[in-house]
Amino acid sequence: MLLICRSKTKNAFTVLVLSVFGSLFFDALTYAPINWGEIPFLHFAITLLDFLGPFFMFALFMQYIYLHFISKARISRFLFGCAELFCFIGIVAATVFGFQGKLFLLDNGVYRPGAYYQGYLLTYVIVLGLSILAILRNSRLIGLHDALAAILFMAIPIVAILFNLVDEE
Repeated sequence: MLLICRSKTKNAFTVLVLSVFGSLFFDALTYAPINWGEIPFLHFAITLLDFLGPFFMFALFMQYIYLHFISKARISRFLFGCAELFCFIGIVAATVFGFQGKLFLLDNGVYRPGAYYQGYLLTYVIVLGLSILAILRNSRLIGLHDALAAILFMAIPIVAILFNLVDEE
């Protein structure tokens, strides 16, 4: 059982790292000095993938953390599943609202946040909160080192959300 769990954890980690690089790639493309006004559909697709990336990344992160922790101790799946569910809700909502122009607007290659941008950030905050709660709830079982390492992974997204909130005002 432990061997199967370690194999799944290794595969989950590989997929997680690839998703992080993919998310960073689409984020970098949104800042590329390209005349987006000439290719609006590509600009829309890249911007939407940039919005979806963090939710995919966190769903994979929660799966990896759960697999890693379950190999060490018997932990509850409930909060991990809740975080993954909110990731799924975020993916569906961002896709729908992206196509409706309510998540972001692209005007002649210029990006502007849409009316539901704050809701997007709120969903992301809920995912982060559930993730931290899941890790803290199981921290005695998994050990302080692993719990802090998992929470540290979430520090950058938390700071990024704060910057986005300040940038909006």
